[in-house]
Amino acid sequence: MKPKDLALTIALGGAGGGGGGGDEDITKGTMAPNFSAETAYTAGDYVWHSGKLYRFTADHAAGSWDGTDAEEAPLSAGIGDLKSEINDLQTEVGTVDSYALASFPQETISNEAVATFTDGADNIPVKALTIDITPVQSGSGDPSPDNECPISGWDGVTVWRTGKNLLVLPAVYFTIDATIANCFFVKAGTYTLSYSCAETHRSGTRILDKSGNILSDSAHNPYASGFVYNSSAKAYYAGSNRTAGNKTDVLTIVEDCYIRIVSNQNAEGGGFTDAMLNIGSTAEPYVPYNGTSISISFGSTLYSGTLDVLTGVVTVDVGYTKLLSSWTWHYGTATGGFPFCYTTNITIPNELDKLRCNCLKTVTQNGPIGITRSGMGYLQAFVKDLGCESADDFKAFLNANDVYVAYPLATPLTIQLTPEQVSSLAGENVMWSNMNGDLTVTYRSS
Repeated sequence: MKPKDLALTIALGGAGGGGGGGDEDITKGTMAPNFSAETAYTAGDYVWHSGKLYRFTADHAAGSWDGTDAEEAPLSAGIGDLKSEINDLQTEVGTVDSYALASFPQETISNEAVATFTDGADNIPVKALTIDITPVQSGSGDPSPDNECPISGWDGVTVWRTGKNLLVLPAVYFTIDATIANCFFVKAGTYTLSYSCAETHRSGTRILDKSGNILSDSAHNPYASGFVYNSSAKAYYAGSNRTAGNKTDVLTIVEDCYIRIVSNQNAEGGGFTDAMLNIGSTAEPYVPYNGTSISISFGSTLYSGTLDVLTGVVTVDVGYTKLLSSWTWHYGTATGGFPFCYTTNITIPNELDKLRCNCLKTVTQNGPIGITRSGMGYLQAFVKDLGCESADDFKAFLNANDVYVAYPLATPLTIQLTPEQVSSLAGENVMWSNMNGDLTVTYRSS
C-alpha cells in the first residue's frame, strides 16, 4: 500500500466505501482546486467550495457560484478531514516518508563535523544524511622509510543524534575502569558541563582515544585550571574538593575521543543531578538526555568515499594495496635528473589529494623522493634518496619494506548496504559520527 493510500484508508475507513464516486472522488478530490469565479468549468470537474467538495453536473460559465449545476461529492467530509489530519498521520504511520505525504520546508547543513539544527517535527526521519569517509594516517611529519605513517580505514560507522544535552549517562564513581563501553564519543571542540551536587566532591573527566587508550598527557587536559591527571581515578580531576551546589565547567576537547564524567562520590551517579553537556562555552538550561545511535558495518575496510545512510549506498573512490615487486616496474629519469619508477598495474586519476603512502610522501613535482602520478596516469615513485638506480633496485626496496598506498580509483565503486533511518526531535538536534569526515543532513525545518 502506498503512503497516500494508507493515509486515506485511516482517515476514511476504507479506500472505496461511501457510495457515489468512490475511488474517483478520493483521487480527484485530493487534487481539486478551490472554486474561482474567474474560471469556466465543464461537467465532471471537481472543486472545493465552502469547505466541501463538489462535482459539476453541467458546464459552468465563469461567474459566481449558484449551486444549481453542481452536487456535493459523497466523500467530501472524509477528504476534508484528511486535509486537516495529514500531519498527525505522519507520526502514526511511523516509517512512511513524511516528505512523500506533503511538501514541507526543508533545509540542508553541509560538510559539518557536528551538525546542529532545529527540526519542525518529532520522530520524523531526516530527508537525507551522507557521511564522508576519509582515511586515517597516523604519525607526524612526512612519511619516509625512517618515519612510517600507517594508513588505516574504516570497518563501519556509528552515528549519534541527541537533543541539546549530549551527556549519555550520569557521572560514575571513579573506581569503575575506563573503557570505551562506559564512555561516549565526542568530536573535538568546546563543551560546557553543568550539574548540581548535594555533597562536597571532586569531579573530573576521563578521556580515551579511538582505540580505547587512556589519554593522560597535559595536552589532553580539557580544563583551563585546577584539574590535573589523577592516576587512581584515571581522569583529569579537580585538584581539591569542591563544595556542594551548582557547578559549571568548560571543556576543551582537542581531538575526537571518548569521554566519561566521573565523581569521587562512591555511588552510581556520584550525587550528580541535572547533569548536562552542551556545545559551546556557555551553560544552557537543563534538558534531559534524549538520544539515539545507529551502527553500520561496511563488511570490509574502506578508506575513502561517501556513505548515503538512508539508501545504504556507499560510493568508494579510493583503493588500498601493498606495492609488490612482482608487478611490472619501469625505470626512467625526469627533468632535473631525478630517477623514478612507475607501474602499469595501477592507473590513477589526477587527484593527488587522495594519494597517500605509509613511507613515501605525496609530491606534485619532480624530486629526490616521493610518490605521485606519472604523466601517463600511472602510479610513480621518485627513488633517488632510496639509492635506486634501476627497476630491480626498487623491487629490492619493496621486498625489504612493506609499502602501502591509498590511491584514487579511476572508476569509483558502489556497495549496497542496508538502508537506515535517523529520526529527528522536535526542536534542537545535534548529530555527529565517529568518522573523520564531515556529514551533510537535510531535515524538515518547520
